[in-house]
Amino acid sequence: MHETATFILFNLAVFSFILTVHSQSCTHGGVRLVGGSVANEGRVEVCNSGTWGTVCDDSWSTSDAQVVCRQLGYSALNATAFGEAYFGEGNGLIWLDNVICSGTESDLLSCSHNGLGVHNCDHSEDAGVKCEVSCTHGDVQLVDGSVSNEGRVEVCNNGTWGTVCDDSWSTS
Repeated sequence: MHETATFILFNLAVFSFILTVHSQSCTHGGVRLVGGSVANEGRVEVCNSGTWGTVCDDSWSTSDAQVVCRQLGYSALNATAFGEAYFGEGNGLIWLDNVICSGTESDLLSCSHNGLGVHNCDHSEDAGVKCEVSCTHGDVQLVDGSVSNEGRVEVCNNGTWGTVCDDSWSTS
């Protein structure tokens, strides 16, 4: 039984990794972190019209970083904002400038900004964030049960909790 559970968790981790690698497709309003040394930090890039572009650091703050971290599935707690292309200069389009978030928005495009593509920046001003990792890769937890030994099964992948699909799920 233990070997089977380990095999299933390993396969879930591999499957999740494959999904993470291939989930960099550009969906309008999506964000990603690029250029960091770990997955939870990097230059902020946002998707518009099928193209990734950077965010200028004018008015960039902790509240903005909190929104990015939450949008990516990380904890907003201890989110850190970086400016001046701390994680390296991007290339191509700059989509956002003068972003001002309260910190409670569900996504970066819901924050106040100049408008998509309206900016007075160059890539030396690219914004970045570092998000707090809320779990360790491979951890398993039960959530929303009425007692501690029941609930929805979640697995940690690259610092983010995710649910487990119930296809072929059984008591064995």
